[in-house]
Amino acid sequence: MPKIDGSGRISFENGDLYVGEFIDGKPHGRGKMAYSDGARYEGSWCHGIIHGHGKYQWPIDCGGCVYEGDFKNNEKHGKGIMRQADGSVWYEGEYKQGIPHGKGTLYYPNGAIYQGSWKDGKRDGTGTYRYCNGYVYKGEWTQDKKHGYGIMICANGQEHFAGQWVDNKRHGRGSYKFGNGEIITGEWINDENPSTFLAARKRASKKQQCIVSPSSASLPTKSSRALDLDDGEHSRQDYSQPVLLIDGADDSMKDENVNLFLEELNEEFDSEETLLLPPAMSRNQSPLIMQGDL
Repeated sequence: MPKIDGSGRISFENGDLYVGEFIDGKPHGRGKMAYSDGARYEGSWCHGIIHGHGKYQWPIDCGGCVYEGDFKNNEKHGKGIMRQADGSVWYEGEYKQGIPHGKGTLYYPNGAIYQGSWKDGKRDGTGTYRYCNGYVYKGEWTQDKKHGYGIMICANGQEHFAGQWVDNKRHGRGSYKFGNGEIITGEWINDENPSTFLAARKRASKKQQCIVSPSSASLPTKSSRALDLDDGEHSRQDYSQPVLLIDGADDSMKDENVNLFLEELNEEFDSEETLLLPPAMSRNQSPLIMQGDL
């Protein structure tokens, strides 16, 4: 088949259809591609490869999401915006070889938001995570986990922990400020301050109902479970408030109940925060018919 330059239409053996500029029989320059699986692309091409600025829409059966931004060698690369099928923003920021890398903001379906640094598709560096229940974490991340120095602010805006984190848990030097203004400072080990934290928490609860940040502050990212500790037993009837309520200093409060609750929170957090990416855009095509300016 002779090599053809110009503009027009190219039909491929697999059913894909290209309309636009081409060189040597390959899409090159500006053009539109309608893929046989329902995907669509409009933008820049370089010798048959998606390269430059453009807009790609996945098929409806693959979610129907839309990416508009920079491409390199058939992959998202540079700055761009990924939108859900309904038009809402999913991710806005920098990409490298198809995945978030650099600075960017991810909007979770449940309303949570992460804004900050990414590395190889994971939260890594400095960033802010705003939970759907009002909690906010500001600090350092490593491999998708809170790791390094960070501040966790409770939903009431009055209580917060500031200090060191290791693998999503408070671990190392830190301080906790309660809603009544009391502050404790010390060493945390695996998310607890054994010597002072529980005592101070009970003293604070005598004066007011306080909201205590759960263990790793790894709150569930969808419907949350509330734990009623008034009688030391689990209550599963109210799932609307994803916080741990302590109403008065009650000696019947069992630490094992708290630990169980925190374990459940961690499991839900880990399972819900996986970053789901659309399918790859790698395409292999063989020209069948070319029509246009010869």
